Amino acid sequence: MIISKKTIRFILISLIFILQVSVFGYEPFERIELFSVGVDNVIISYETHDPSDTIIKYGTLSTNLDSEFKINNSTLFHYAEITGLIPETHYYFRIEDSLGNAAEVDEFTTFKDPGNYLFSFGVFADLHHTFNQPDDLSTGYLFGHADFFLNNLKNDFSRNTSSFIILKGDITNDGTQEQFDDFILFTSTPGFDSTLYSVIGNHDKRTAYWETAFLSLTSTGATNYSINYSSWHFIILDSAIEGDDAGHFSEETLLFLENDLNLNKGKKTLIFIHHLVNPIRGVTDNPYLDGSSLLADNYQEFKNVLDNYPNVWIVFSGHAHFNDVSFDRGVLYVVSASVIHYPCQYNIVHIYENAVVQEARKVSNSISWSEISRQAIYDWVEANYGFLGDDIPDQVVDGIYGELKDRCFLYIQGEYYDPVRRDENKIKVYPNPVKQTTKINFEMEFKKFEKILGTKLMIFDISGKKIFSGNNLNTQIVSFSPFKIKIVLDINTDLDKKPASGIYIYILKVKTSQNEFDYSGKIAFIK
Repeated sequence: MIISKKTIRFILISLIFILQVSVFGYEPFERIELFSVGVDNVIISYETHDPSDTIIKYGTLSTNLDSEFKINNSTLFHYAEITGLIPETHYYFRIEDSLGNAAEVDEFTTFKDPGNYLFSFGVFADLHHTFNQPDDLSTGYLFGHADFFLNNLKNDFSRNTSSFIILKGDITNDGTQEQFDDFILFTSTPGFDSTLYSVIGNHDKRTAYWETAFLSLTSTGATNYSINYSSWHFIILDSAIEGDDAGHFSEETLLFLENDLNLNKGKKTLIFIHHLVNPIRGVTDNPYLDGSSLLADNYQEFKNVLDNYPNVWIVFSGHAHFNDVSFDRGVLYVVSASVIHYPCQYNIVHIYENAVVQEARKVSNSISWSEISRQAIYDWVEANYGFLGDDIPDQVVDGIYGELKDRCFLYIQGEYYDPVRRDENKIKVYPNPVKQTTKINFEMEFKKFEKILGTKLMIFDISGKKIFSGNNLNTQIVSFSPFKIKIVLDINTDLDKKPASGIYIYILKVKTSQNEFDYSGKIAFIK
């Protein structure tokens, strides 16, 4: 009997599949990501090997996943938002497909209830709107889908009870009349008109036409302006230079900021800028990535103004096309990824009387294009920077994507809650209250042994003024099973002067061989 080449090929493929299942184990799902966690919802994205309908089973017990979320959509890339969850509750979930395959059980914890809800708004960064321009898959820019993304943004945004939209710059890609006019025409349709507050970006200032077109997007006819909404104050600032990608605050901008803050001292304030104003180690100082162009070059002058106004809670930036959350001098700095570039994301920010919650969302129905953009970025980094190491493409792409804690958070002034399970790596601070003549122990328990590479401890008073900052303090191993370490702060020798009695806020960062952890909380000093 003669066996055809087609039959031989089918047999070989079948044998390889059987070998994978029997020896290596078959994994039906890949890249399962908790994309966002909120007070009462979670967004999960994942990939299947074959187009398939899927079910997410979830519950508060790992042994009893008694709720289901069905996705009747036979695609490779899946994106699911589960709502109606209970605040401050630990959930378990498992993904299953219509063929009976199941992933391992995973878990997440919703944020605690922040209290009295006021309103919400959308934040879109780096739309890079173009006019009749194709996708640039050499770098992952999906220019040809500009209108497609805007339509989906509008549709998804309309399903959320949000009051307005803030565009964080680079609304257009080249600042041309055609791009501005097309964007303005599109946003005049129901769902966008009268809801936009725009920040100007460096791409918007690539031609002189911005002076006419961009200013028509603002109700004030200016690039520096502010608005009040409910009991909160919003400041929009111009950090862009015409014809240059770098950022800079003009004297006029800094004077506007100072005067505006002085007039609104009693209002909780959020600031929106295109360029970054807080350095990110390994990024803004990276010569290979031209990281310095991400920062406004006189960001220290900007920060010096904020030092006098503890009512400034958060500074939001775009420009970098990745997610990052950092804390400095009593202010939270938030960077968001872009719409037109992987991960094709926008944010919803929920404002409470004394809290801010940020959630991340994919642009609706675009997750497949998002993955195409991701692969293009990976290939580009590998081709241009692969000489730096085999793991560089993964590091850069994951950096653009951002960890869960950089996409969503709950922030109460001085207290930052990330969505990582809070009882996985426990911290205990003792004694607390602290007498001014003793030592403070920050004891952490980890799920497994991890080599400690570095620590940083900062302490702030309730106005946000930093009273202490120290790296790599006295670190001791308490036990190996479970693995515990403690960092000891000696008030007598480590602090320049003893703090006055009162409530203080600590931020502790721990870098290990496997991860980076951020802890925050309150300490009471007493005489």
